[in-house]
Amino acid sequence: MTSTVALLSVALAGPVNRVDLLSAGPQPWLLDEAPLAAARPGTAALRLAEQVSVGWTLPLEGLAVGTSWRVQEVRYSRDLGDLPVAWVVGLPTRLLLPVGVRAGLRLRLGDTHLELGAMADGGGSWVAPLPGPLRVTPTLGLGWWTDRRDKGPADR
Repeated sequence: MTSTVALLSVALAGPVNRVDLLSAGPQPWLLDEAPLAAARPGTAALRLAEQVSVGWTLPLEGLAVGTSWRVQEVRYSRDLGDLPVAWVVGLPTRLLLPVGVRAGLRLRLGDTHLELGAMADGGGSWVAPLPGPLRVTPTLGLGWWTDRRDKGPADR
């Protein structure tokens, strides 16, 4: 938990413009650990800490990078007109090896954002880089913006 607090401190002090308390990338906590939290509280707490992600907007419009203990992700988003909604696609990696693809919609609620989508994860690793059977799962992201400059309607 101390590392999570340190990650949040760096996010608030540095050039990071987004913090996700629940990252929309691969979600072992939400799908696998939360239902068993009472039986395995230590594992559930670790997986929850792995879901904290910080993000940076890149110079190309709509392109951003997010990173957590478990996953690094390149994502692209575009606003849906003047609505506070954007579509998002992402390429999650583990130690920079692509492990799947995700797509979803992000809703802006002031400085907070909520993202719903789906993830297709092949489960590849550097030990076994070829993906196995795809696991398609729902995703849920929740976080806030630390910097609102140069954002579209869905990103402000």
